[in-house]
Amino acid sequence: MKLKKMNLSKNEKYLLVLLGVVVVFWIFNRFIFTSQRNNLQSFKDKKIEYEEKAVENSGILAREKGINEDFISLNREKDTLLLEYFPKLDQSQIIFLLNEILDDSNLEISNLNFSEPQIEEIRGIPINTMDISIPYKGKYGDLLKLMNKIEKSPRKLLITNLIIDQDEENLIGELRLKAYSSETIFEKDEDFVAIDTVLNTEKENPFKPFVEYEEVKDEDIVDMNEEKGSSEFESSGSFLPSGESQEKLNKTLVESFDEGKIYFVPSHLNTKGNVYRSRKAKEGKYSLRFEYNILAVEEENRAYLDFREKNINFKYPPDTIGFWMYSYGYSPATLGIRFEGQMGEKIDVEVLKGINWIGWRYIKAKLPEDLNIYPLKLDKMYLELVNGREDFGVILLDGMECVYPQVEEDSAYKGSYTFYIVKEGDTIESISMKYYGRTSKKKLIMNANDLSGNKDLRPGRILVIPK
Repeated sequence: MKLKKMNLSKNEKYLLVLLGVVVVFWIFNRFIFTSQRNNLQSFKDKKIEYEEKAVENSGILAREKGINEDFISLNREKDTLLLEYFPKLDQSQIIFLLNEILDDSNLEISNLNFSEPQIEEIRGIPINTMDISIPYKGKYGDLLKLMNKIEKSPRKLLITNLIIDQDEENLIGELRLKAYSSETIFEKDEDFVAIDTVLNTEKENPFKPFVEYEEVKDEDIVDMNEEKGSSEFESSGSFLPSGESQEKLNKTLVESFDEGKIYFVPSHLNTKGNVYRSRKAKEGKYSLRFEYNILAVEEENRAYLDFREKNINFKYPPDTIGFWMYSYGYSPATLGIRFEGQMGEKIDVEVLKGINWIGWRYIKAKLPEDLNIYPLKLDKMYLELVNGREDFGVILLDGMECVYPQVEEDSAYKGSYTFYIVKEGDTIESISMKYYGRTSKKKLIMNANDLSGNKDLRPGRILVIPK
């Protein structure tokens, strides 16, 4: 069958061409132009969003100085709160504080009763609390004095209940207190309980274990029964290398490595390692065993020991910082210490390049001398390899300390100091209770600040407090 050809007129051909153009345009508009318009609108929206963020960031940068001041102020407020509350509810530490308060009291205290720690919600914040019951017998005036001392305690204790009864010439009853902990609010090292204790007390610590007692809680302690290593640098029972006189140096122990948390942190995935406590110690019960395995394939190739939870701070530069280090063999690694400034800036101090001895050696390093960057916080220690090298091994660390110059002609107080800003209502007695737990130490504060009495105190004055 033969198909007939359709003859189109000239106008019909024009219309078909026009129809084709319209179809093509519709396809472009539907699948290409519309998508591009949506993308363009999306880019415009993002541009506006980024411009708003840029304006916001410019405002933040303009307020940088104020933010820095607020940051320092908030840190000070945090430190003040940590000083006023118990870092964790530990019975022995609470007893130690109460013992200082009750020691000057004429009341007869038969015993102290503690409840189990409980969670109390205050303004939506869960707070750890512990109830304390104190049965007493004595005079009314002595009871008032005791309550006044509790109110001025360096750690806040809330009097929740007071029972008073008469027994012939004396009062008998029960005083109930509540202790609060800051551990649910601020992160704190589990092994650290800060408590303000009395300096130079003649009383023996009732919680000190007897000589033969030894308790090991850490499962990661390495049993090192071999004989302690020796080298020409070893000095029995001393942190000082040979040739330096103890009388000319004022030493401050920074880290004993006997307790607390220190973590291993790699700079990248090709760095492995771990940390343990070891009984092979130069000073104290334990040293820190630092195992490392570094494959140097990145720009930074470091095995870190993280000290941040230790909260070790340096208010001003010492002459040197030193520690004992035990080496089992040669290593090309560089040993260094990283510090952190108040604004989070990192400062690396190179201690030594290469390890080329076996046994114990005392290592010393100089801290930055620029006073403008202090106070500094000990952030990390590290072993570092240059790119293209590989090394693994073990070192032991012990007895980290700072050495300060001793001023021989100064026969005054040789301890350390802190500062206190006087607040409205403060007295020399209340400040003495805050820092020493008793008012009898007020002369230390008066002598250090040339005070003749409470009339010399005014809000805003900065006092020097001997520790």
